[in-house]
Amino acid sequence: MMEGHWSVLVLVVIACLGPPVCTYAVTVTTVAQRSAVEGADVQLTCTYTPHTTPEDFGYLAWSKDGSAFLTYECEQSCGLQASTATSPGKYDLNVDTTSSGNLTIFGVGLDDEATYMCSVLTSDLVVYSSTTQLIVDVPIQGLVVSDFRTTSYTNNSVVQIQGDQSYQFRCSLALPSKPRVAIEWEGEQINITMGDQVDEPSSDDSGLVTSYRVVHVTPGMQDSGKVLRCSASHPTTGQVVVSTVVLDVQVCPSSVMVHECPTSVNSGDSATLGCRSAATSPPPVLYWLYDGARVDNTSSEFRATIAEDIANVLSYTKQFEKADFNKEFVCCIESTAMCSQLCSEPCRPDILSPPSDVTVHSRIPLDSVVEGTRDLEVNCTASGNPMGASYTSWTRIDEAGNVVGPQRNAPLRFDAVSRADAGMYRCTVDNGVGSSHSTPTKVIVYHAPNTTNEQGYRAHGNEGEAISLTCIAEAKPKPTITWYTPDNRTITDPSSVLVKQTDYSTHVTSNLHIFNIDPAIHYGSYRCQAENDYGRSEIFVTLSGKSKPSPPTAVQFNQKVTTDTSLTVVWQPGHDGGAVQTFTVTSCLVGANQKCSVYRGLNDTRFEILALQSYSLYDVTVTGDNVFGESEASRPAQNSTAPLSPDRLGVVATYDIATGFITVKPKSNDTRPLPDDLCFGLEVKVIVARREDVCLKLNDPFRVETEVTDSQIWVLSCGRGVCSEADRVMFPPLPVESTLHETNDLDIISLVAIVAGAVVCLVVILIVFAAWKWNKNRGIRRIRTGIHEPLHAPLRPINPSCQQTMHTAL
Repeated sequence: MMEGHWSVLVLVVIACLGPPVCTYAVTVTTVAQRSAVEGADVQLTCTYTPHTTPEDFGYLAWSKDGSAFLTYECEQSCGLQASTATSPGKYDLNVDTTSSGNLTIFGVGLDDEATYMCSVLTSDLVVYSSTTQLIVDVPIQGLVVSDFRTTSYTNNSVVQIQGDQSYQFRCSLALPSKPRVAIEWEGEQINITMGDQVDEPSSDDSGLVTSYRVVHVTPGMQDSGKVLRCSASHPTTGQVVVSTVVLDVQVCPSSVMVHECPTSVNSGDSATLGCRSAATSPPPVLYWLYDGARVDNTSSEFRATIAEDIANVLSYTKQFEKADFNKEFVCCIESTAMCSQLCSEPCRPDILSPPSDVTVHSRIPLDSVVEGTRDLEVNCTASGNPMGASYTSWTRIDEAGNVVGPQRNAPLRFDAVSRADAGMYRCTVDNGVGSSHSTPTKVIVYHAPNTTNEQGYRAHGNEGEAISLTCIAEAKPKPTITWYTPDNRTITDPSSVLVKQTDYSTHVTSNLHIFNIDPAIHYGSYRCQAENDYGRSEIFVTLSGKSKPSPPTAVQFNQKVTTDTSLTVVWQPGHDGGAVQTFTVTSCLVGANQKCSVYRGLNDTRFEILALQSYSLYDVTVTGDNVFGESEASRPAQNSTAPLSPDRLGVVATYDIATGFITVKPKSNDTRPLPDDLCFGLEVKVIVARREDVCLKLNDPFRVETEVTDSQIWVLSCGRGVCSEADRVMFPPLPVESTLHETNDLDIISLVAIVAGAVVCLVVILIVFAAWKWNKNRGIRRIRTGIHEPLHAPLRPINPSCQQTMHTAL
């Protein structure tokens, strides 16, 4: 619904019967023109000014094309006859008797199109009026799309047409509209040609127009599935009605080919086969033949697409198994526009499969291999594709399957089987596609017993005490243990026996109990003998009285923690003599009249000796102590404490950045002499390494090949196999460039002046000397000729300024 321009029309009518009483003029205002859509409700507004009171208001009336059809009168008669609407229920009049009286027309039709006048009568008995032109628009009632075959297509109908042939569609209004509408054809990237719109006005004066427009299209295969759109736009209501058809362009396929055929696929993996047909429309039905049978392509393994070149593509993603080896895949196509089937060349992927069914083989049973068996080979075989490039290896594993030994190439070979070879082995086959393991294979080695004793083969007990002698035997199969007295008699009731058995060996612990020791009877060496079908072994355990410990052994120093004031010594304890023992460490400074320090009551076999002199040799011995006495001292071990650091020795190392040389020099003349066997090492922290081969002496430059910066290279004092803490090598600051140039300029000028003065003085001296020499020779000649003259002519003294210049130069 649209409204026109506002206008004011004042119509003054003398309507009163009596003499005119016009106290003021009234202005009535309405919309000059109003548009409404057929069937809609429309309101015609009427306002007037100035406002009236109920006493001043006479009536308000509406007329159509000059005929009054609806009046609202005041409560008191003004001498006019009241009237009502001509169509009850068609109209509604809303008057407020003050300023307005709006007319509503329900369901306007073409017969309501007219000129409407609003009239107002006031107490001055003058009628004031204004008019409104009502125009009724008829909306679009629908579109009809047709061609030569069909009189009307429903919206979004699919129309089959032949490719590359001209085709005509017509779009018409279903019913006339008012006013004239605009019809347009559109195609999404379709080459179309529109004809001119044809409008046929109605023969009556209703203003209705019937319109249509045709379009010509010559579609190609690429246009199949595209939408052809007809739209009609109403100029006043803004209404747009659309009707579409979908082009189904029929183009027959001509070929089909497999363009994606995997040459090889791992078994268990998915791979995609792809086939494509030549350009066709509508898309054909593509399907695959597997070993001659059609594959149902309704699952998610299949995906049909249209390629960029408008080819039809069917992808088949399949999980391949061993059973697919050497099978053919063929792609075929069907189409409603074809009479025969088209199929591609076959595709035969090579199915690669990892090894499986790994089986272990050997010439003898592996669960009963006799120790000493020679040239034993264990092989394993497997199936898979390919197998020509397979790789087989063996690893040793524990019961949990963890690798506990290095990998060994196949076959698993034992030159001479030993008990150490007993264990679990696993064969691994890897053919580049995957790997597979065999079932763990146990190699059980039958061997003679091995007998040991945890007491150090010695036991101690005094008279009347009780003691147990222990013998441990390990063998496969289980051994028997026999004890013999010191006089070689068999002990028939040895003692308790504890058996611990595994798949690979049997551990038997036999304890011989002696409850009341009689030294005359029980002291001596007892023999324990273990025996099975593959051999025997024996040990001797000596029972004696309790005694002082045996001397400690393997006394040595931990050089990693040696400092300039401490040494850390470690040792192996001797036999404790049957009682709890402690240790005594004695350290003596070598060459100082055996100045020694003793540390007693030590329980550990490691001790740090503190408060020592730097870079000094010490002899260290260790003894064992128990309630029966002290053992003999161990063999003395000698070691030196570390030297003091270079800084504490009074020396400094400097690095010349220009030359790359490091020089170690004394800090002052008061630096004490250094030991002859002391030198200085370098530690470069760029590579976190120490140059053990570098031994720098004082004032002996050494070139560093590695480029270093400050705080990256350190110097240490080293000797006797130990080194001090590191001190940082000093990097002297470079001279400031600008100051250096100025100083050099001044030095050059001074040097030139000095050299010039020295040359002048030297020339004067040479002249004086030459003159003296000449006079001397002349005097000699004159003596010889009889002429007496002094032998030495006086020389002029040297110019003091020259003397000063020469001194300055020197």
